[in-house]
Amino acid sequence: MTALDTTMAQALIAALWRAERDQSVKAVALTAEGRNFVAGADLGVIRADPERAPESISEGIALFHQIVRGIWRMRQPVIVGVNGAAAGGGLGLALACDFVIAAADASFVPALH
Repeated sequence: MTALDTTMAQALIAALWRAERDQSVKAVALTAEGRNFVAGADLGVIRADPERAPESISEGIALFHQIVRGIWRMRQPVIVGVNGAAAGGGLGLALACDFVIAAADASFVPALH
């Protein structure tokens, strides 16, 4: 499952920032590699250091909010291609975009069990 970890979140924020400022960019396409779009936050970070879980969760939420705000402020339309599961934060990420193109196997769920 594709999880949104800190490195990926920071890279996405930077890519959105660059695209927003580049006058030659007319639209932004967002998708993921693998059999699923995004399964949400990287819970492995929390499992790896349970004592730091509250801080890890807060940091993850702050990064996710930066991504959503970045998508919302884009002057260009943001098109997301969803294959497999868009779960948890992945669902929120897809819904923040202007257009969603869903593969036949796409599913949109608030969280994976």
